[in-house]
Amino acid sequence: MDIKAKYRRANQSEGRKIVSFMPVLKVAQVYVANNFIEKERCYLYKAGNRILCLNFYFLPENFLHLCGLGYKQGGAKRFWHDLQRNHVIVSNLQVKSDGSTFQKLQILNLLPYLDKLDLTVTGMGTYLHLNYQHAIRTRRELIALALVHDEAHYRPLSLLNLQGGKFRNDKQYPVVAIIECQSDGSKILIAGNKPLDFWKTYLC
Repeated sequence: MDIKAKYRRANQSEGRKIVSFMPVLKVAQVYVANNFIEKERCYLYKAGNRILCLNFYFLPENFLHLCGLGYKQGGAKRFWHDLQRNHVIVSNLQVKSDGSTFQKLQILNLLPYLDKLDLTVTGMGTYLHLNYQHAIRTRRELIALALVHDEAHYRPLSLLNLQGGKFRNDKQYPVVAIIECQSDGSKILIAGNKPLDFWKTYLC
């Protein structure tokens, strides 16, 4: 499966528009850093009579792809570092050639919806030209986090703007609990209608 997006250099108008999104990018980065980096996020969902677990790891370099951006010199890790220091080099920025960059930037502020129970886990599917193995999406047509499995675990592949109503996947299962598994082994219940100890038996 080819998951490499095609990018081109942002023109002056696009560069200015991206700069106008910098406050949104910063807030999204802080949210991701506080809630996902160096942690495992587990989504428990109900499929028939079973409760199943979908967990993923979020690395700093995954953030750039969620924004629909490329960074010519230094790549995704350098972008994360430059954004933290407020030193993003505008001439380094690239946009997706399919025109979806600004669709993604428009929904970055909706990332905290991933902390709510009003979500479903989907099966494998295709959205536009993107193949994913699972997605975590809002019940409303807002956002979806597409996931792909690499050698060891699931990781974020793309952030999808669902507001155009083109997302279709017949396999959707309601999320019943969200648990954060930290690097020291401790666990935190982010959302769920039962205590943490009840859900621990269902963790992957």
